[in-house]
Amino acid sequence: MPAPGETREYEWRGWAALDQLAHASNPAVGFVASANGNVARLGRISDVLADPAARGIEGSQRLQQDVLAWNAERLVPLLTRVVADRADLDEARQRLLRWDRRITADSQEATVYVAWERELTRRLAALRLPSDLAGEYVQRATRTLVPALTGPSHAWFDGEVEKSRDGLLLEALAAAVGDPRSKSSNEGLAWGRFHTVTFTHPLGISDRPARRFNVGPFAASGYSETVLSISSPGSGRSVGPSFRAIFDLGDWDRSLAMNAPGQSGSPGSPHFGDLAAGWAAGQYFPLAFSDRAVQANAQNTLMLVPR
Repeated sequence: MPAPGETREYEWRGWAALDQLAHASNPAVGFVASANGNVARLGRISDVLADPAARGIEGSQRLQQDVLAWNAERLVPLLTRVVADRADLDEARQRLLRWDRRITADSQEATVYVAWERELTRRLAALRLPSDLAGEYVQRATRTLVPALTGPSHAWFDGEVEKSRDGLLLEALAAAVGDPRSKSSNEGLAWGRFHTVTFTHPLGISDRPARRFNVGPFAASGYSETVLSISSPGSGRSVGPSFRAIFDLGDWDRSLAMNAPGQSGSPGSPHFGDLAAGWAAGQYFPLAFSDRAVQANAQNTLMLVPR
């Protein structure tokens, strides 16, 4: 029997036929995208790749590093219709409306926005769910937030639904502005001040070994809802793409990759963390394929000779 609060809605039951799984065959748009089913990321990828010119090597590099918040493009304009009765709230509202909607490491507005979006999700869930279910729902609510707020209905709001929705927008903004990290003044912290990535090693369990084995921290742009998806689910962990690759099937030697933190697993090697800074900066290295390209890019060769 499921435990209290568990529905087991997402558990497998028996076998699934291949045709029942998500699939596409020669789609008319000319590309296939998944983004692990994340609506915001998939929406942004689809918007970018709608332009065939964005599908080359350079376009793929830009797309993998894309931090434009698809959710913010739909939610922030809702603030044009609300009136804040506090100076700090109105300042935060206006700054978000002027913001370019990009979750960059140097952006203070990104800090306010992410806090606002989290508060919106949490408070929306609390309108209809008991506290013991709301927390779990919030972890899966990414596809619900935008339609619930851009098209308010009695499914979520009581009374005059647009008025109730607007009240929620301001309540969540007040909570976001109250977060010490997202003050609406110039003293607020840029997103990358606390949104960082450290490549931790199993042996980095105290200060001294951590300095030897861990690589980082690096200020990180993006959040869980951008194409460049880097999130911090807690316990000091970061979740994101340590490996990136762009493959040119017409000329394999034009392919690019990045694999952090380094090319060696030995802490004594100069290559132990040699790729981490490049990873954080959105750089790539040539992914040599042919023997000629491998020889041209090789720095060292290890030869194993049997006795």
